[in-house]
Amino acid sequence: MPKLDDFLPARFSPHEDEEGRILHYGNPRQELQALRESRAFRYAGRDRALMVTGADRIQLLQRISAGDLAATREGGICPLPFTDAKGRIVDAPWVLVWPDELLVVCGVGRRTRLQSWIEQYTILEDVVCDPQDHWWVLDRSADAPPFILAEHEVSEEIAELVDEGIHPVGELAFAQHSAESLRLRPGLDLDERFNPLEAGLRRDIAFDKGCYIGQEVVARLENYDKVRRRPALLRGAQPLARDAELSHGGKRGAQVVHSATRLDAEGAYALGLLERELQEGAVLRSEDGAEWTVVEAAPLGPEKP
Repeated sequence: MPKLDDFLPARFSPHEDEEGRILHYGNPRQELQALRESRAFRYAGRDRALMVTGADRIQLLQRISAGDLAATREGGICPLPFTDAKGRIVDAPWVLVWPDELLVVCGVGRRTRLQSWIEQYTILEDVVCDPQDHWWVLDRSADAPPFILAEHEVSEEIAELVDEGIHPVGELAFAQHSAESLRLRPGLDLDERFNPLEAGLRRDIAFDKGCYIGQEVVARLENYDKVRRRPALLRGAQPLARDAELSHGGKRGAQVVHSATRLDAEGAYALGLLERELQEGAVLRSEDGAEWTVVEAAPLGPEKP
């Protein structure tokens, strides 16, 4: 089975960890800069595509998701968050709308979970979910539609991307860029730990479309101003563990989503969910007393256009 590096020029040398994830292709700092300039792509496996067919496919996904699939025209692509009955994230895939089928691009490692979720609500509907591994998904950032390549097009399409100056990036650069963008990574960060509003997905929620799974909880959070956290970029000396707690004034200050050593400077960064009363410049402390400063925080209310 071919891998991405089979189609890349020799100058891109993949460096993997023990789990087989590509950390970088030789120069993670340059990869980070390419992401900042919107001229990069990241490959994270071929087990992310669901083909959804059947006459009731749009109606079913519209009814059980928090987004507005019905408003997307044929040939278009839209984000489509799914939440459980407690308003927690099941997955936040991209959905490509074709005349007779939907190609659902799941978050990393979330395909089986999302397929089971959709099938749980498929009772009398004419809907079939078919996992497919011959679609290559190349992420451009944590909040932009990915490049979706059919397997027979991969060699030519990747060559064209590289020729245009669009470069492959590994997990190190992608993680830091996601944190700098205040975006949780699909699959790797977005899961049942969080609701979509605190995770920064407000713009993907269709508040005026009516009922869906989790709608009552999400609507209550929005209408009664109950969202108590939002994504924030923090900086400190040493990386923190996933889900580590940071305190401020003896109270809970933030939950760490992910953290790593910075690629472009000394020290470490962390993407965290910051308590609503804290602002940029606030200093938080980890369990061992290390200081972490809030560099940037997302707004609590609707994002400005």
